[in-house]
Formats: sequence, C-alpha cells, structure tokens
Amino acid sequence: ALNGGAISNLGTIDIIGDSSISNDALSNTQLTIDGGKTLTLSGTIVTGGTVTDNGSIHVIGDSAINSAAVNGGQVTVDPTRTLTLDNTTVTGTTIADNGTVRVDGGKTLNLSGVLLSGGAISNAGLIDIIGDSSISNDAVSNTQLTIDGGKTLTLSGTIVTGGTVTDNAIVRHNAIVQ
Repeated sequence: ALNGGAISNLGTIDIIGDSSISNDALSNTQLTIDGGKTLTLSGTIVTGGTVTDNGSIHVIGDSAINSAAVNGGQVTVDPTRTLTLDNTTVTGTTIADNGTVRVDGGKTLNLSGVLLSGGAISNAGLIDIIGDSSISNDAVSNTQLTIDGGKTLTLSGTIVTGGTVTDNAIVRHNAIVQ
C-alpha cells in the first residue's frame, strides 16, 4: 500500500498483487494492473500516461484519473464516492458507477467501447463518444454529450438532464432525455 505523498512514475508500475494507493498524487507514465488483481484508490489523483487495466480498479474514496488513457478492465466506484475523469480517454472498460463519475467544466471524457452503468454522471464539460458505448441505469446531469459520426451510444434506463446532445451518429435508447 502507498499512502500520503507524491509518486513520480517515469517508467512502469506493475500491480502484480492486490494493492492500494491512498491520498497520493501519482504522476504517471505506465500503470498496469495484472489480470485478476485489484488496485484500490482512495483520495488519489493519477495524472498522465496510460493505465492498462487487465484486472480491476476499485474507487473507495474520491479519486481522479486525469489526462490519461485507461484501457480495459473493470472500474467500480463505491456509493457516495466520485471518480473524476478529466481529459481522459477510456477504451474497452466496464465502469460500475455506484457513486458518481465526474467531468469538470472545460474538460473532456472520451469513451470508446465502454459499458457504463449504475449511478450518476456529473458532466460539466464534454463527454465524447468516439467508439460504440453504452450508458445504463444512470442519471446524467449534462453540459455537452457528443456522439461521433459512425458511432453508437446505447442508452437504457438512463435519464439525461440539461445541456446539449449532439448526435452525429446513432443513439439507441430506452431512456429519458430532458
């Protein structure tokens, strides 16, 4: 377990066993979570680089993965907790947001091949669907949601409130857009 400081990763951090990072600021190049392993985040900000998630990331305290690429795996956000994803691209990942996924004003979250479900999405910036993705059983407070040409966003049991939805492609929905 790493706790309470600054971590400067200029190489690779490889999570080969269940591990946690708490109350840290991680300046990242490459963070890899091995298959079947869990990285637990609490009060942690990961900035930059690539997060290769072959296992799972469990957010038990408000945390952020900013200006990064998150690839694969499972991300779980606990109830009453927030995961901020500012200027981040998430690809091929399942996100169970039992708490809140947040995008701050003036920031972008790109989604491609993402299955996002279960809680709240607080979007004060831009969520850009750059690859087929789905949002299920979520409440989205929205500023700007854009679906790129040739891509599909599937909404199921989701309420999108406010802002603008720019549909350059296909939105399949069983949802409420207000």
